[in-house]
Amino acid sequence: ESGSDLSSFPEEPLDKARASIQEDADYDAPEEKHEHFPTSVLGWIWFVLAWPYEIMFHYTVPPVNGRFKYQFFATFFISLCWLGVFTTFMVKWTEKIGCILGIEDAIMGVTFLAVGTSMPDCLTSIFVARTGRGNMAVCNALGSNIFDILLALSLPWALSTVISRSPVQVNSESLVQDVLVLTGTLSIFFISLCANRWRLNKKIGYFFYFLYVVFVTYTVVRELGLF
Repeated sequence: ESGSDLSSFPEEPLDKARASIQEDADYDAPEEKHEHFPTSVLGWIWFVLAWPYEIMFHYTVPPVNGRFKYQFFATFFISLCWLGVFTTFMVKWTEKIGCILGIEDAIMGVTFLAVGTSMPDCLTSIFVARTGRGNMAVCNALGSNIFDILLALSLPWALSTVISRSPVQVNSESLVQDVLVLTGTLSIFFISLCANRWRLNKKIGYFFYFLYVVFVTYTVVRELGLF
């Protein structure tokens, strides 16, 4: 009787479960390293420019899988340290370029600086989305913004307050408008996903691209004082 019960159990869910487990196993399995050299002029230029950084990261950032069980903690921490170093240089250089070109700090921040700091999140979301984990890509985008607002702003302000023993002055002239824009963006994002039955496709992507162009245009025009 037990054999008949097992034979009558539908095989399709089991096949899907086995396929999902095998896919996760293949995804987590270490990949073989192959040397790939560029085939175009731009590829060689990028290869030469990135070569010093690859050597530096190779000898300073330990691999995730190694002799120690929790070695990935060191990998994560050292990667954050390098990210902080390069972010500091990027902010300083962006300020200098904006000063030389006569561009307002707010415009440089909403364009070049925002793209530079958000590019790691963008690449991470693209990578996980290609593996079929769309919910992880969306959660990464939302979680990174929540982290920026609640921790990336509060921690530096707290340290500045403790060191200087004076409150941090915030320019509140455009703060209300920025908060309204952020709230409207999240509302449009949520409504778009609901209207598209919680699916991400090209239509949603093009629509979000359009909204980003509108946001950047609005910010630039506002900072230039055209309206």
